[in-house]
Amino acid sequence: MPRRPKSWRHSGLAGAYVWIIGLPVDLLCGFCGKTALIECKTMTGMKKRKQSRFTALQTSFMRDWIGGTVATVTDAEGARRLLEVMRDK
Repeated sequence: MPRRPKSWRHSGLAGAYVWIIGLPVDLLCGFCGKTALIECKTMTGMKKRKQSRFTALQTSFMRDWIGGTVATVTDAEGARRLLEVMRDK
């Protein structure tokens, strides 16, 4: 298993600019010259974990969006993976 960095700063993932926009998704994120729209969802259910549902507005927005990346994250690890993709793209 690869060794994980001790902090985001040492991983090269620090420095993302994040703005809370609320609608139609939660966050606007800029990183390494790229932009992503991010929806944050909580995990629900005790036995069978799944992310909470999208609202009707979110569903229609994501279906019709013709811009850049729209991502859904459920935890800090998901946010870290998104930044890795944005950095490496």
